Amino acid sequence: MRNHANPRSTSSNNDHFRKIHREAAMAQFFLTGFSCTRAPFPLSTSYESKKHNYRGSLIGLELLLMIVNSACSRRHVTHRGKVESLRDRLTKKKAKVACLMDESTAMKREIETCHQSAKTAAREKIALEEEFNHKRNGVQKIRDRVRRLERQVGDINEQTMRNTQAEQSETEEKLRYLEQEIEKAETLLSRLKEEENSLLEKASAGRREMEHIEDMKEREEMEEKEAFLEKLQMCLKEAELKANKLNASFENLRESAKGEIDAFEEAENELKKIEKDLQSAEAEKIHYENIMKNKVLPDINEAEANYEELKTKRKESDQKASEICPESEILSLGPWDGSTPEQLSAQINRMNQRLHRENQQFSESIDDLRMMYEKLERKIAKKRKLYQGYREKLMACKTALDSRWGKFQRNASLLRRQLTWQFNSHLGKKGISGHIKVSYENKTLSIEVKMPQDATSNAVRDTKGLSGAASFST
Repeated sequence: MRNHANPRSTSSNNDHFRKIHREAAMAQFFLTGFSCTRAPFPLSTSYESKKHNYRGSLIGLELLLMIVNSACSRRHVTHRGKVESLRDRLTKKKAKVACLMDESTAMKREIETCHQSAKTAAREKIALEEEFNHKRNGVQKIRDRVRRLERQVGDINEQTMRNTQAEQSETEEKLRYLEQEIEKAETLLSRLKEEENSLLEKASAGRREMEHIEDMKEREEMEEKEAFLEKLQMCLKEAELKANKLNASFENLRESAKGEIDAFEEAENELKKIEKDLQSAEAEKIHYENIMKNKVLPDINEAEANYEELKTKRKESDQKASEICPESEILSLGPWDGSTPEQLSAQINRMNQRLHRENQQFSESIDDLRMMYEKLERKIAKKRKLYQGYREKLMACKTALDSRWGKFQRNASLLRRQLTWQFNSHLGKKGISGHIKVSYENKTLSIEVKMPQDATSNAVRDTKGLSGAASFST
């Protein structure tokens, strides 16, 4: 942090030393002037020389006391301003630390929301995989049913080979119809296989993308953490330099205060000596007071005028300072609690330690966390779009499967009806009674035949017992 107040402080110090030099020159002038003046009444040479010496010493000491008091008051004002500026910096640092704490908690919440959204995405992925497995089981069931149909078609082909030539035309038509249905079922199976393969490829690609994204996340997090650690080290170095500067300024203030106290003690000792001398020179006090009124009061008036000018300058500087930092904010911080420079330095050390602990706990900066949050939001949005597309495709597959399954069941029921009707009608033409039953649920085909000569007997349930052209074997 650069110190922009150095030129002003040097100019104020130069003006201060110039004023002290002027006052010292005036004191020397008074000492030399009073030593050269004559007394208004005749005295002896020894007494007159002593009196002149006392006069010069008294006036010089008084002027020195005035100079020391003015210098001490100015020094006190400057040090008090420095302490107030340090206090303002402390309050600003406290506010910054509080803001950083609030922002870190907010970023924690945002990270938790990101983790929750990632968990929901994983759950959705699991649900999609379950749906895919369910669809695959449905496809496997369809394959099993097609195989059953093929077996039934083979059985029907064997029956048609054993039937008469008159029945061949009808069976050929049935076979063509069944072959068409089989071709349709095979095309459906091929399409379903292709869709299954495409879904498997998409699922594998999605898994690879998730693994790649997780690897990229880990790499980016490591790089961002390393950069943030470097930034923290730089900030800690700057904070240590500032703390060292503050400690040096506090030590200088202590040393200057010690020097001023020693000067005050010496001045007090000299004042005690002077008081002893003044007791012996009370008669001359009136004369010195007249001299003070005639010669010193104008200087005091000038000093008061300078004081008024300084007051006006202070008001102007206060207005300028209020433009930068209004008084309401300073008043909101509360009055001065009477803390010493040692207490302030201890508070600064505690705040630095706390800031170091907080930086260790939360290594990422706010900007880095915001960038991470935005990246995660973009990735989640992309994944949501992908999952939405997968869902739409799965819903389309589901609707297609449902419609095809409905058509398949309808065709199966129609085939069963057609088979039973044609079988019964054929037997009726031959003068034989009977019927055929097809059960897809139990996977059975039952045939019952009654010969005309055996009308009174029970129905023939075993087709192997029939003879001649009336025999039917499966």
